[in-house]
Amino acid sequence: QHVLTVLHKTRSLLPRILPPSSNGIRQTLSLDLWSALLEKAHRDLCLLLMRPIVYGCDDLSGAQELVTALLDHPFSNDAQRAAIQNRWKDTRAGIESVSVQYGAPSLSEPGSLRVQSAWLQQFGVPLEVLELRAPATEGKAVKTLLSADVPIIVCNSATTPLPSLLTRLAPVLAHPNAVLVLTSSSGSEALINRIRSLCEHDLTILFIDPSRALKALRILSSAPSSSTAVEKYQENFTASNLSKLTEAVSHAIVDAARGTSSFAVVQNLHAQTAHSIVQNSLSACQSVLQTARHEVDELCTQVSALRARAEEVRVKAAREVFGPADGSKSDAIQTSLDKSRRDIKPTMDSLTWWKLLLRPDDVGDTVLTIVDQVWCKDLEHRVS
Repeated sequence: QHVLTVLHKTRSLLPRILPPSSNGIRQTLSLDLWSALLEKAHRDLCLLLMRPIVYGCDDLSGAQELVTALLDHPFSNDAQRAAIQNRWKDTRAGIESVSVQYGAPSLSEPGSLRVQSAWLQQFGVPLEVLELRAPATEGKAVKTLLSADVPIIVCNSATTPLPSLLTRLAPVLAHPNAVLVLTSSSGSEALINRIRSLCEHDLTILFIDPSRALKALRILSSAPSSSTAVEKYQENFTASNLSKLTEAVSHAIVDAARGTSSFAVVQNLHAQTAHSIVQNSLSACQSVLQTARHEVDELCTQVSALRARAEEVRVKAAREVFGPADGSKSDAIQTSLDKSRRDIKPTMDSLTWWKLLLRPDDVGDTVLTIVDQVWCKDLEHRVS
């Protein structure tokens, strides 16, 4: 119930902050992406299958070999081995993923495979492995991976720059059950620490050699009764580190179990995924708000600069237009007023009271004429 409430409140909040999808908006910041993922998370709460999703960063990542090594078994029959190895060859063009579940082999729909793989049954919960085409369209891959209960990113660091990958898939790798597989049989602790520092959280990082795991399977399946073959199988399979990925998936299930039934375990895993989607959507909101705040701060800075410039221009204009007159300490306005008063004073003094009585009609014309002739004429010429 708590998860449903959080999902509902988050879906109500997002339209107030996130912009709709457009050419200028990154996918991971768009309202359409997170609304769709939250809706899917709500539906998946009732899903009875745990869903690990495997994504290979490119054709050389080794993702297909990794999935083959997980599903195959030294004692698999030829038909099952062929179905596993040819799972992508049997799909139509345009199929972006293959879904693998435990079951009797049958005429499956395109993009769907049922095999009796021991690996699919060892976890005690129903499992659906979704394998994305390598390389898939990254926008679609990110959207699919964000709904995974265990996102598994397979990367060949020789062909895919890790810093770029960690940035592009940051929301996916933030999932508590996310696993980053580097296709190499060995790696340094320093590299692991470096990658985790770039991710800013305790990401599960595994070094796995899928080709060596497949070599081990071929050795034992070709001579199952040979002690030498068994020894070489154990040596190569152990060196491949493939079992580390199985342990990572088991660890995710154990964390979700807490003494509950297998159905409750799956529900808990889906709740973890829903929680991760909510966190990522809120991080997207925070990023959008930070960008908006930065833009507002820049606008405020520009407005302040414009105001300062306007004040500077106003003062400069007043100084240039109405500044001190030549040889005077007072400004041009005061100088012009003083001169106008001096020029008009003789005329005003001549208008004695007895003259006003004798020529009352001429007073207005006299005053208007003198004002028009001498009042601030130099100032008028200066500003014109």
